[in-house]
Amino acid sequence: MGILGGLGPYATNYFYELILNMTKAEVEQDHLEVIIYNKPSIPDRTSYILDNRNPNPVFEMIEAGKALEDLSVDYIAIPCITAHYYYNGL
Repeated sequence: MGILGGLGPYATNYFYELILNMTKAEVEQDHLEVIIYNKPSIPDRTSYILDNRNPNPVFEMIEAGKALEDLSVDYIAIPCITAHYYYNGL
């Protein structure tokens, strides 16, 4: 699993903690393999939604998703709720 993080670093942290806490792992090898791409430099999602003259974050989100894809992740999670506004563009 890949996590596109940093769109709220605390949201990323919280999401990863949920994964750890909800995984029935008796030993560390039982945990999921996860790659977190923490990229807080992606432009603010809400700023663009409110005024599309601001930088559009979707292009950098796509770039980060491709980087995760290049690492052969099977799924990509994006913990940032506001980022889901861009779902169709992603």
